[in-house]
Amino acid sequence: MTDRHGASEPADPPSSGVYQSRRGTRLGPDTLKPDNSATPLWECGCGECSHWVDPLAVATVTQYAADECQSPRLMTIERAKEAYVRYQSASHQHAERTSAYERHLAKYASIMEADRRLQRAYSGLSTAMLTRRQSPLDEHGEWIKPVSLHSRLADTFASIRKSLNYHLGRKHGLEWEYLAVTAMTDSAATPHQHILLWVEDAENELHRNMLQPAVNNHVASVATAEHEHHGQGAVTLQHSPDRVDHVPAAYSAIRDQTRTVEQGEFGPNVPANTTVAQYVASQLPHLYLGHVLGESHGEQEHLETHLEGGAVAWASPYRTVCSSSGVALS
Repeated sequence: MTDRHGASEPADPPSSGVYQSRRGTRLGPDTLKPDNSATPLWECGCGECSHWVDPLAVATVTQYAADECQSPRLMTIERAKEAYVRYQSASHQHAERTSAYERHLAKYASIMEADRRLQRAYSGLSTAMLTRRQSPLDEHGEWIKPVSLHSRLADTFASIRKSLNYHLGRKHGLEWEYLAVTAMTDSAATPHQHILLWVEDAENELHRNMLQPAVNNHVASVATAEHEHHGQGAVTLQHSPDRVDHVPAAYSAIRDQTRTVEQGEFGPNVPANTTVAQYVASQLPHLYLGHVLGESHGEQEHLETHLEGGAVAWASPYRTVCSSSGVALS
């Protein structure tokens, strides 16, 4: 079970006991520097700084530990979530700032537009989604710092893309585009990655066997990735992919941001998007801030864990979203 309720996601620990120490884990390794991370997520590490440099000490901080302390350190997951919500809420309310929520809102709209554009451009569209998972625990059962987990996905992504390019493009001559989103699990805010593929596939040639080598590559390259966590669900494939038949209540505000909402087969208010594209786009980690900011409607399960995941994404110097050149993201 999770630290709150429900079953844990694949690769997250199944035992509830181990979750007690998770929120005391620091976001990232000591080797990470404030220059490559969000300033409000750093606190004094020397023990000698004034409390005024603590981002959570007062309502308005003018000096940050990241700048003033000789040895600043990243906050624990628990404190970082509080700082993340406080500072992102302030940015959202400030006319001259752009919050992480607003940036991911724009990316959601861009992904939806790219999905519709590729449906028009490709004669015979097939879609596939690969999910790369990893355990957040090391060989001693200790929690791995989440930014370190994100770095493992980032450092190995080039080899995953190379495998896909060989098996889809060079070997079978298929045209394809990709989008990769680093999301956080419901149960432990563990960084994992969804890779969405749009493939021009008029003859329905795309097969799981072309995609499995990339999954195998991931398991071989990432220390805490295991084959048992990458079963049938690690690769999903659809020829003539399903389209959305409704707009999820939690993302209705996001849909309204799209510049062009086309008439879909399910009605004038439903964009003609594939369900897999909408799913992957909805995994952008900063979107969950919408529930705190009053921008998203409807109940959101595991909200606290996803806000912790947002803090991880904010602290990380690695990109949470990347795509091929044919997927133009704002």
